[in-house]
Amino acid sequence: MKRQTVIGLCLAFGVVAAVSGAFFVAKRARHAELLASLPKIDFNEFNQSTRKLVAQAVDDVTKQPLRADRWGELGYVFAGNQAFVQAAPCFARAEELDPGNFRWPHLYAVCIFYTNRPAAVAALKRTLEARQNVVPTLGMLADAYLEDGADKEADALLRPLVTEKTTDPRLLLAMARIEANAGAVNKAIAFAERAAANPPRNRLVHQFLAQLYQRKGASAKARDHARLVELLPKPVENAIWPDSIASQSAKYSRNADDVALQARWLTMQGSPQEALQILETLEPEDRRHPGVAAAEAIARAHHGDLDGANRAIDSASDTSDPNLDVARASIAMATEKFSEAVDILGRITAVRKDEKRAEMMDGAHLFRGICLQQIKKNEEAQAEYEAALKINPGNFDAIVRLADLYLTKNRKADAKRILADAALLEPTNERVKELQQRASS
Repeated sequence: MKRQTVIGLCLAFGVVAAVSGAFFVAKRARHAELLASLPKIDFNEFNQSTRKLVAQAVDDVTKQPLRADRWGELGYVFAGNQAFVQAAPCFARAEELDPGNFRWPHLYAVCIFYTNRPAAVAALKRTLEARQNVVPTLGMLADAYLEDGADKEADALLRPLVTEKTTDPRLLLAMARIEANAGAVNKAIAFAERAAANPPRNRLVHQFLAQLYQRKGASAKARDHARLVELLPKPVENAIWPDSIASQSAKYSRNADDVALQARWLTMQGSPQEALQILETLEPEDRRHPGVAAAEAIARAHHGDLDGANRAIDSASDTSDPNLDVARASIAMATEKFSEAVDILGRITAVRKDEKRAEMMDGAHLFRGICLQQIKKNEEAQAEYEAALKINPGNFDAIVRLADLYLTKNRKADAKRILADAALLEPTNERVKELQQRASS
């Protein structure tokens, strides 16, 4: 090979090596720049299951910091475990890497909505630039405008979009607020009534309707809506409206109490197998948490696995925890041991009266009443239903069962009184209509 050719090849290889080296250095610098957004993490804040999930998500980001979906998943993990301060920069980085994805600015806005309103509003606007008419985004942005007194901006945002076919209660309530602020009370009522007619039922809608009807002088309707505010359950803080985008973070939750609550809700909805699948996402250490063990026992009892239910109770780190009494009562009811269930539920209601969870004890009173009726102790059952309604006047099952007992004693006036609440809660319920007819005959 000629000397000139060898020199040329060496130079070519040198150029390639230099370019490759420069590319490698630039790539590493870019990775380091991106990873600078990783939030500080105190793993001691989390339980074992959450620590494992966070560590895996951080590792995925560290290995592939140029992937927006990795950053987004880390944000979901933090948000799902209530670490919104840590979630926000992750969603911001995901948006930087994937600016066309509307989810990232929306989720960033959710994280900072109550701490940095201007930045949240800007992020919501970017969301709508990436995809028009995203309903949760429109609702959040309209609420932000209205809370900040920017009614014109809220009107300009919603009026072209909210039509006769619109069913989203959040958007309809926002339009009602716009009309009310402009002095158009009748138009406001029309929008608010449409909001009230569409699920989910929201205390804010009825509270606003009560105010509107009071302004109009329609005191009877104002009283009905004010009563509904008292009857409907209070929403979880900062979760007043459904958000189909932000709600995806729930599947990343590994907090023992949250997972137990999700599992119990699924069981009550008739999906015990799905409840068990959620509980299996927890590490063995966290599955021994009394609340989790109780949720597993209840799910297994509803699934017909009574031996498994008892094993779950025995596995709890503290078998004296009151949560486990709820599970024991479920097993007793599933096996038709109603007297045993009455005793267990009695322990629950007796010891929880002065604690924070006392406001949730209406369910224990309700089920104790049901068991007492099964063993023909109607007087005691009546007292339990009355106790349930004293705690939660909107407990629909307790109202219906108590009204039926009142009618067997010819206490028609008392039955009418509580059935009025049931009719407000479920105006088309046939059982309520039947009981009201009996009370009026």
